[in-house]
Amino acid sequence: MKTAIKRPLLHYVIILGYVLAPIVNIVFYARAHQITTMALLQNLFTVFSPLAAVLLLTEPIVGLGLFFIHRVSWYAFIAHSTLVIADNLLKLWATHGAYQWSVLASSAVFIGIIAYVLQKDFRAPYFQAIARSWREKRRVPIHHYIQIAGEEKEIADFSASGCFVSEPGLQLALGSRVPIRLSLEKMDIDFVCEGEVVRSTPAGFGIRFINIPRRDQHRLNIFFRNKFPLRYAVSIDCFWQGQSSMATQGKTVDISRDGCFIAANISKFSYGETGALHLRIGTEDFILEGKVIWKNKGEFIKPLGAGLQFSAPQRRLMRKLHAAYPDLPLTR
Repeated sequence: MKTAIKRPLLHYVIILGYVLAPIVNIVFYARAHQITTMALLQNLFTVFSPLAAVLLLTEPIVGLGLFFIHRVSWYAFIAHSTLVIADNLLKLWATHGAYQWSVLASSAVFIGIIAYVLQKDFRAPYFQAIARSWREKRRVPIHHYIQIAGEEKEIADFSASGCFVSEPGLQLALGSRVPIRLSLEKMDIDFVCEGEVVRSTPAGFGIRFINIPRRDQHRLNIFFRNKFPLRYAVSIDCFWQGQSSMATQGKTVDISRDGCFIAANISKFSYGETGALHLRIGTEDFILEGKVIWKNKGEFIKPLGAGLQFSAPQRRLMRKLHAAYPDLPLTR
């Protein structure tokens, strides 16, 4: 199942406006000049000028692109808006009429309002599982170390585009660049790049990776996609029946279609052990086969317990979960 994104109503209004704009413009223009819609469509590039016609026809594409929360959508909107203003300026230069001044002013005002709403919404936390701030990639809490200018420093979170160095005593200025080396031996990741200081807090510094080798950037992306999938925060009583131990009572604190984390006595779990997880959602009981893929001994933010990987994607479980708890928060 895909991550549910709760867009504000105004966002949908803007998208709908872009999609319907060509139809509204063509219909009103045809009626105002008492010509048929078919005749207008056949002479669209003559009546509106080539640039205006292209902008009119591409408005639905820009609007539909805004449905997806992505930088490309934002750039497409900026490019389209810039061309709209340029087209209005060309017409104003050719006519110098009061009407064209009003068209230019109204276009600039509407584009400004829409740009303000969109840029705020594109960065808003409800479009991200974790507040995005300067980040462009998924961030996860982790206890690890990174080399800065040859010295090993502790990091508290990590993403494919940067990390947070929890060393407040470092003398780093905002905007400065430092040599970085990151090594994750088990994941075959070991690279050297530049790091730009983009955030400074009393707890440490946010550093963005710059000029990561393409092969290592690809490995980082795969690492985060596979090892840290988005999960839903829950609190469901359960018990785990492993092959080599007695049933263990616990509580499922996060879950996805591919696995979950159980807060329980970790002595009852063994790496690689297969078994079955028993839990109830609403009035329905689920028995989910899987295996233990990691144990948390207090080294991470999660409670003591074990991470399970289901033997098969549990789509029916997730549908039932969303029906029973429609407002589940996302976590990692």
